[in-house]
Order: sequence, then C-alpha cells, then structure tokens
Amino acid sequence: MQVNLLDVDPCPSQFKEIEPLRLSLRGLRERFEGILAAESFSISVLTLATLSFTADPEKDDYCSICHATLMSKDQEPVEYIVNYLGQTLAAQPGSQPDATQ
Repeated sequence: MQVNLLDVDPCPSQFKEIEPLRLSLRGLRERFEGILAAESFSISVLTLATLSFTADPEKDDYCSICHATLMSKDQEPVEYIVNYLGQTLAAQPGSQPDATQ
C-alpha cells in the first residue's frame, strides 16, 4: 500500500471504505503536519511525501516494512526504510540510492 501524505485525504482509493484505516491515515497526515510545524517547516515546501508499506517476508501479515520518501522543491529526496519495530533498515538522506551498488 502506498500513502501520499500530501493529499488531504491520504487513504488509497481501494481502501476508502475501511473507515478505521481512512481515519487513521488522516490522523497520520495531521501528525505529520504537526511534526513539520514543530521543525519550522510547512507541508507546502514538499513536492513528495510518500509511505509505502509492504509485508515483512520474514514475519506474519501484521508485520510491515515502511519505506518513507520526502523531497522538498529544492533538494534531493530523503529516504528511510524502517521495520515494524521502528528500526532503520536503510537510509539515504539527501541522495538517491546508487543503482551500481
């Protein structure tokens, strides 16, 4: 599942009928805006703010991996991948992953 936090209603269309998910994603977007504001940023400076959730192949269906990507209008994307425990699996702050590695 991919979530666009720049959308006022970030719930993907195929899940809109699931009210708890829809409301949770709206709350997540509001929390995201609050975090940005606390750091003196606005959501309007971002051109990309996505979360992609995939199942952790080594765990059950309730454990997911989240790939977050943020990009402002004048900077390279910042990417983090975390597991269901919040542990960072990979990070590329300020640069694109190198396809040759």
